[in-house]
Amino acid sequence: MQDPIVGSNKRLMKNTMMLYLRMILVIVIGLFTGREVLRILGVVDYGIYNVVGGIVTLLAFMYGSLGASTARFLTYEIGRQNEAKLRDTFTAALTVHLGLAIILVIIFETVGLWFVLHKLTIPVDRMHAAIVVYHISVFTCFLQITQIPYNSVIIAHERMDVFAYIGMAEAVAKLLIVYVLIYSTADRLILYAVLYMLVSLATMSFYHWYCVSRFKECVLQFKIVKEVSIKMLSFASWDLYGNLSVSVRGQGINILQNMFFGPVVNAASAVSNQVMNGIMGFANNFLTAVNPQIVKLHAKGDMERFKNLICNSSKFCTLLLFLISFPVFLESQFILNLWLVDVPDYSSIFCQLTIVNNWVSIMFRPVIYGIYATGNVKRVSFINGTVYLLVLPLSYIFLKNGGTPAVPLVLNILLLIVGHFFTLQTIHMYVPEFSQRYFLIKTLIPTLLIMAGASILPIIAFLQLNSGWGRFIVVTFLSISVTSLLTYKYGFNQAYRVKFRRFIYEKTCMVRTLFCR
Repeated sequence: MQDPIVGSNKRLMKNTMMLYLRMILVIVIGLFTGREVLRILGVVDYGIYNVVGGIVTLLAFMYGSLGASTARFLTYEIGRQNEAKLRDTFTAALTVHLGLAIILVIIFETVGLWFVLHKLTIPVDRMHAAIVVYHISVFTCFLQITQIPYNSVIIAHERMDVFAYIGMAEAVAKLLIVYVLIYSTADRLILYAVLYMLVSLATMSFYHWYCVSRFKECVLQFKIVKEVSIKMLSFASWDLYGNLSVSVRGQGINILQNMFFGPVVNAASAVSNQVMNGIMGFANNFLTAVNPQIVKLHAKGDMERFKNLICNSSKFCTLLLFLISFPVFLESQFILNLWLVDVPDYSSIFCQLTIVNNWVSIMFRPVIYGIYATGNVKRVSFINGTVYLLVLPLSYIFLKNGGTPAVPLVLNILLLIVGHFFTLQTIHMYVPEFSQRYFLIKTLIPTLLIMAGASILPIIAFLQLNSGWGRFIVVTFLSISVTSLLTYKYGFNQAYRVKFRRFIYEKTCMVRTLFCR
């Protein structure tokens, strides 16, 4: 087995750059396809697809739990260089996910179908299409669940270039879907769901072929590996509550908005989520690359590098997200008017609140990865999950008494902050070397100060200038420039500044040599 170089800056940089290349293409194509799909389907059908497809996401809460469990155990065994245990772990994961997929299909086609038929607000003339889309979404979910072990293997081996290439292919396929919808005379809502399912099927097939042909542990067999399965299911069962809470919270907000305001508000929510998913991709790409290294460092027992990697990745991911998203936060209405032909009501405020929510979320994501690396997820899942679920009853009370559709998102941000206070307590319990004070001094305080300082000039420009391309360019330039400068000056330590200057110098010399030829 190849010895993994834990904490390798070179590998981390390569993986991150490949994922960024993927994300740039995905964002460019996604912005176009999102606008066109909304235009082609219309606000009502677009909202229906979002809420009906979201029911599957709600019921597939176990997807995230077993995915995290599989990735954690595979990565841990790679860190320990245990080939036999690694093979057993993959076999157990494959068997468990197939069983899970079958169980969830049964739930989808009974309880889930009843909910769609009797509880959602869907126009009568679109009910048939909504049901067809729901069944297609169930099958798509089945494909995605059985694909989890293969995705986890690729992540554990840090082959992020594979994700990059497949992500680009998926983006191009979704672009082709738009053109098929334009020229089709069939029911476009149903056709969209069918084509999206075919893309998922093609992706699953490639991942299966790649893993079986490249990794020795990926043997296609279904058997019960009792010892590994028990540990994996124990980890997943405690993580289950947390993932269920997140799924219920997210889709519950969507359903509450549908119940009180109808599918038009669901369309606004879908637009804001698409904008934020594109922006979040930049930070998530780095976290995808860094997560296996956090687990491997813990497996090796290197606690000093474990702590530093968590704190540095938290700080830089948050600042990266801020650099990309703060201009969007300020100019959300201008961007939406430019991007969409028909902007659903509340889209702008939804985008802004979703951006703030993800600033909070991304800062503590590496800390949660650190907890997952220890294998102890009981406390963080139970406490945080309970806090997150409070969003729904509180939202219902406010909406019932005349609250606006934005109320659930505001409550979500406030309770997310409360939940992550307990996250810091939890990691200190399992890793005594990782104190709350250490994280506050190393990450939280400097990050918030940099964000506050970097926001002053863009806000002044936004308030003083008239809306339009001129203000957007000035706000974006100021935001990126000041954030970059403050991050370099106060976010990097001396060693990082030296490495950064050396990296820029090497790339400059490479470009100069290329052009001189």
